[in-house]
Amino acid sequence: MKKTIYSLLCTLLLLGCQAPTPGPIQETKEKQISPKEQKIVKNKQGNLKHYRPQVGTIRTYTNAGEEIYTHEIVSENDEYIQQTVYLSGAPTTQIYRWTDDEIALVYEIAGNQPPELLDEFIPFETPEMMMNNNGQSEWLILEKNNTVTVPAGTFSNVITIKKITAEVEGAETIYTRYYAPSMGLIKETYEVTGDTGYKDEANLENSQ
Repeated sequence: MKKTIYSLLCTLLLLGCQAPTPGPIQETKEKQISPKEQKIVKNKQGNLKHYRPQVGTIRTYTNAGEEIYTHEIVSENDEYIQQTVYLSGAPTTQIYRWTDDEIALVYEIAGNQPPELLDEFIPFETPEMMMNNNGQSEWLILEKNNTVTVPAGTFSNVITIKKITAEVEGAETIYTRYYAPSMGLIKETYEVTGDTGYKDEANLENSQ
């Protein structure tokens, strides 16, 4: 069952600026914003790239001490990040468009692909949008400043997202994911509702 969560998840695989109050005419000269101030404003609006995991790390996810799968962060450029997911030893290569404004699964292929793939792959015509600062996402943002504890530690400013599908007849399938700054995915849960439903989860155990 613990293997089911990721095999299903694999296949389906953060605030506006208030306008200033007008002052007297003699004080309406436009204020020049420094690069540092611009960066602060952008971070307040939701810089999703700040949530990327670090390239070169191997991340192990467990449930009750049992390994579920591992992620190896292979390579990145300004727009994309490439990782290899190992489930029961079988590798799958995934590429995400991971920018300041969005996170989307744009490519997936069985096997362990080289880092050079990042410069030559052809994205899906219809990528799966995980998060988008414009609100155009298949996943619902539940929380932007959550605090989550997993075996790897306690993380703040966690973004929590959820997706509900009808892939199981007569029940809802609920996916929930948790992303922490500089760490990326730290936890995900999977639930099938109904009389015969069940829950499962994977938590970040360590990142090396």
